[in-house]
Amino acid sequence: MQKPLKRLNPILRYRLGFWPLVFIFLVAGISLSRYVFIPLTIKLLFFPGAIILWLLAQNAPAISYFALLMLAATYLAVPNNSTLPEKSSDLTCYVEEVKGRVETGFKAVILSKAGRYYLYSNLPLYRGEVICFRTKLKSLTPAKNPGEFCFASYLNKQDLAGTAELNYEWQIKKRQETLKSKFFQWLFKLREKGSIRFSSLKTAELYSALILGTSIESELIKTAQAAGTSHFLVVSGLHIGYMAAIINKLFLSKGPFITITILVLYAFLVGSTPSVWRALISYLIAKRYSSRLLDRLFLTLSIMLAVKPGWLFSLSFQYSSLAVLGIALIENWPLWSPLKVGLGAFGMVLPLSVLKNRSLNLVSLFGNLCLGPMVGIMMILALIYLVYPFNILKTILDYLGTGFIKANSFLARFVRPVAGFNWPQALIFWSFWLYLWHEGRQVPQKRLFLKRAFILFLLSSVLFCWYNLKEAVYPLELYFLQVLDGDAAVLRMPYGKAILIDTGSRTKNYTCAERIINPALLGMGVKQVKAVYLSHSHLDHVGGLEDLVFCDKIKIGFELWPQKNTLAKKAPVYLAEDEEFPYGIKIKIVDLGQEKGDPNNNSLVQIVEVLGWRVLFTGDRELEGLESLEAVAVDVVKVPHHGSPNSLHQKWMENTQASLAVFTGGKDGRPHPKAVEAWNKLTGRVCITKEEGAIRLRFYPTRIQVANFQNGSFKTKFILEREQKLKAGGVLRLWAKLQKDFICYWEKMNIYWRKISKNCYKALKK
Repeated sequence: MQKPLKRLNPILRYRLGFWPLVFIFLVAGISLSRYVFIPLTIKLLFFPGAIILWLLAQNAPAISYFALLMLAATYLAVPNNSTLPEKSSDLTCYVEEVKGRVETGFKAVILSKAGRYYLYSNLPLYRGEVICFRTKLKSLTPAKNPGEFCFASYLNKQDLAGTAELNYEWQIKKRQETLKSKFFQWLFKLREKGSIRFSSLKTAELYSALILGTSIESELIKTAQAAGTSHFLVVSGLHIGYMAAIINKLFLSKGPFITITILVLYAFLVGSTPSVWRALISYLIAKRYSSRLLDRLFLTLSIMLAVKPGWLFSLSFQYSSLAVLGIALIENWPLWSPLKVGLGAFGMVLPLSVLKNRSLNLVSLFGNLCLGPMVGIMMILALIYLVYPFNILKTILDYLGTGFIKANSFLARFVRPVAGFNWPQALIFWSFWLYLWHEGRQVPQKRLFLKRAFILFLLSSVLFCWYNLKEAVYPLELYFLQVLDGDAAVLRMPYGKAILIDTGSRTKNYTCAERIINPALLGMGVKQVKAVYLSHSHLDHVGGLEDLVFCDKIKIGFELWPQKNTLAKKAPVYLAEDEEFPYGIKIKIVDLGQEKGDPNNNSLVQIVEVLGWRVLFTGDRELEGLESLEAVAVDVVKVPHHGSPNSLHQKWMENTQASLAVFTGGKDGRPHPKAVEAWNKLTGRVCITKEEGAIRLRFYPTRIQVANFQNGSFKTKFILEREQKLKAGGVLRLWAKLQKDFICYWEKMNIYWRKISKNCYKALKK
């Protein structure tokens, strides 16, 4: 009689492999428990299910084993339910992780009774110590704009409830060292000595990052991200591979235990990132077992997630896993080894990189092929320099470091912004990649490969047509972004075109365009900004112009006209005038202001008309500037001067006959409660970006849908209905014309589709 589980069920030996399936169901279980509430009664089914499957090992359906594994994985992920104390108090915590250095400060993850928190510290901290200090825990508010980086969501994915600060010695009441903390204190001192040794180099920051895993605070990291070589500046699997090769050469006669010990110490030294542990565990498995790289990879990832499930949501884990997966899929292709590694890693990481950075640099593939060996040489020479700091070696390292930086600057020139790329498209890309991948030991047969390529071409054509169809029927949208104390509004048109009104604020350490406007434009799928209208010269309205990703032309009033030569460095400058755009959009200039006088009262005032709906933009006009404006009836008003009390002109407000008032930006105390109350009485509907996040208006022939940005998505707040439909006769005629144009477009697309299908059929028949 055969013992249970002595032999695996046939489905467990599926051609994809056992460990890939284990990893897939493990990830499914962790994600399910993370985002979906699972009752405890369902989780408890794991224990009787395990007993039943043990008794029916040969007869039970094989999928039940993986379902049981997924159910077991739900125990690993624990939702973050910690709460914040209301007042400052003494906090006793355990330091789990520490990153940083003395010059730039430390960032740590701490565990306390109140939950896990992200700690900023100017004082050295050591992993494993217990510390009691006085602080005030802070929670973070989610991002208020689409596309904006949400630090609150980032912390939540890491099971962190908020942040805390430790800046002064007097805050610390008690520190308790442990054996673990003494070990990491020794590693910290070792890393600091290494940083001091590298400090004599011109490119000291670069070599500290390559060898010691320290973070880079200069512009080099941004340049490397644009060049697609930032993985060289963060110790990852590549560096572990180089270190293993170097150590094996030095201690070949000492056996593998010396190599493993040094690599483990090095992993702790550089910060214990997921990519480092992935490379180290994979190296240990490869030493013990000979199998497919694909199997070793998923075995390694399964072990890591079983030990620390939170790594699943770490970018370091995701990038490292995808890069090695791409290499594993073409492991047996007869290609030049460096090209095979670069092509596999680049292709699989590309969608995630585009999603996070909204940019694409195809030249980076060739740059990585050239810089990879160079980084290996730099690491070897830098390790020698740590032991014997020769002057000639210092000169060589400076020369190589300078060359590395210049190469990154050259590669960064080829970066291109990517608009509208999202998760569904990334999944489609990976599906295409896996479909083209052949599981055999060689490159797929030419006929099979061409057949698959043709099917993918047809699917790509369908997706292209679907995109154009979606854009043809997609409603016009106007976004009021929340940009600190400034103004910025985006009118999105179909097929990736937009109009921008004001460009937000700028400070010494903050650029609205980089943080908010550019990510919003690229996330919306905008590929061309047809025109940028600037209301006046104050920095909270023109501060983001210089860093704007797209800009065809700039339209200004008389107040900004003397600065036209400065503005022309970005794009051609014109005096604003009435203009018509496709899709029923009209820009009507109400007042150009004057060249001299108060900039606020000389702000450019215009009406944006969409499908007959009228939205009034008033800049920062106050009482004097509003007095000179002619009375205009509109549907929506962008409230003057962020809701300042000096902009409350009752007669002018009544003449607008608006149905919605939108308050944007504003310093402390703005919008003023009196202004909010006055506009609320007049319109009955008020939106405030400082409280609600970005405001989106969707225009339809008979209604406007008003939504605010809450918790990562827009939620409908108001519906503005057109009261007198008789006045909308022109709009209805326009809508009928759009429908007619769409039918014409659809017929043309069918004709082209039939031609393409006929030609492809003839080619295949030959």
